[in-house]
Amino acid sequence: MQIDKIQIKFDCPYEMNGKRFGLFCAYETEI
Repeated sequence: MQIDKIQIKFDCPYEMNGKRFGLFCAYETEI
């Protein structure tokens, strides 16, 4: 499995600079 771009959308209560942060949340904007 290759994980180049993480594009997982979870319930992110925090959003900073277009990046979403949460418990099990990954950023889907930054490459």
